[in-house]
Amino acid sequence: PCNPEQACAREMILDDQTLVRSLVGIAGTGKTLIALLSAYELLRAGKVSRIEVYRLNAEAGRELGFLPGAINDKMAPWAKPIIDNLDFILRRMHGTARFTNQVADHQGERRDPAHPTAESLLESKTLEIAPINYLRGRSIHDTAIIVDDGQNLTQEDMKLVLTRAGEGSRVILTGDPDQIDREEINSLSSGLVQVVERFKGEPCF
Repeated sequence: PCNPEQACAREMILDDQTLVRSLVGIAGTGKTLIALLSAYELLRAGKVSRIEVYRLNAEAGRELGFLPGAINDKMAPWAKPIIDNLDFILRRMHGTARFTNQVADHQGERRDPAHPTAESLLESKTLEIAPINYLRGRSIHDTAIIVDDGQNLTQEDMKLVLTRAGEGSRVILTGDPDQIDREEINSLSSGLVQVVERFKGEPCF
C-alpha cells in the first residue's frame, strides 16, 4: 500500500470477520490493485483456494461489436487490467523491488524462477476472470470473489453475484459511480451504490 487509505482497505479485506467489502473511489486510487493484492495474500495464507474476478463486459465509448473466438478470447479486453495489475503485484512480491514507489528494473531484477505469473495462475485454474453472465446457478466456496468496476452492475446483477458466495468465500466490490458506462443505470440506481447504502452498519460488511 502506498498511502493510509490503501493500507486501511487492505486491512479491511484481510479481516476474517468481514464477508463483503466495498472499495469505492475515484479513478487511479488503486482499488483494483489493493483488491488483487489482498486476495493474493489470502490465497498465499491458505484462507481461500481460488481468486475469481468478475467484470461486466460493458464498453466505454463506441461499441466494437461482436468479438471473435472462445469466451476467453472475447473476455480478453476486459481481463487485461486485471492481468496487468496482478503481474505488477507478483513481480514486486517475488522480485527484489518489493512494495516501493520505484519502478522495478526487470532486466536486472533477481526473480525466483518458479514464481507465479498471472498466466500460470490462470492455467492452474487458481485464477479465473469471467463476465458475470454465466454466474447463475453457481455456488462459489473458499474463494476471494472480486467484482471489478461494480458501478456498471444493476441491482439485479449485484444480487446475482452476492448470492453466489458460499462457505469460506469473501466478496470484494470495487468501483467508481462517476465511471458508469451503461445508459440504463445511474449513480443512484447502480448495484454498487445500493450495496453500500443498504449494507451500512451490518457486521458482515
